[in-house]
Amino acid sequence: MLLREYETIYILRPDLADEEEAKVGEKISAVLDREGAKILKHSVWGKKKLAYEINKQPKGIYVSLKYLSEPVTIKEFERNLKIFDPVLKYQTIMISDRVDVEKRMEEQAAENRVEEAIEAKRREERAARAAAEEIASAARTAEKERAASESSAENAVKEVASTTPDSVKTVPTDPHTEEE
Repeated sequence: MLLREYETIYILRPDLADEEEAKVGEKISAVLDREGAKILKHSVWGKKKLAYEINKQPKGIYVSLKYLSEPVTIKEFERNLKIFDPVLKYQTIMISDRVDVEKRMEEQAAENRVEEAIEAKRREERAARAAAEEIASAARTAEKERAASESSAENAVKEVASTTPDSVKTVPTDPHTEEE
């Protein structure tokens, strides 16, 4: 079976809670499923500043949706996007024409596995950096404490030396000088 591959990017209101955002995503996916489309990838890009205000909103939540469908599906899908109140703007583009569904689904699954592996590696690197920063911070704190301890010891020695009577203080003598 051959279908067209589309990508729709839509912008949601920035004040949506995560649950509401998920509900909108489910409704949009349900429309595509009902129309016989095959969803390849649904990714939330997050809240970003808009190039210009839309409905007095300076920011929006960007969402990308890649799917395979017939051309008639797009009309119904975009009609539903207009109806959904949380959707500020949307744009659909055709990625390619006459795509083999099974082959493309396999390719997308492989792409998703690669992206998951890359993301897992990034999480590990972030965790390692955080651990290294924690160790460095602990080392800096220990160094400051050591320096403060040395400083207080030096101050204690100076205080004791200043309170000691002169008769108790010893003056070093040079053994090379002759006494007469």
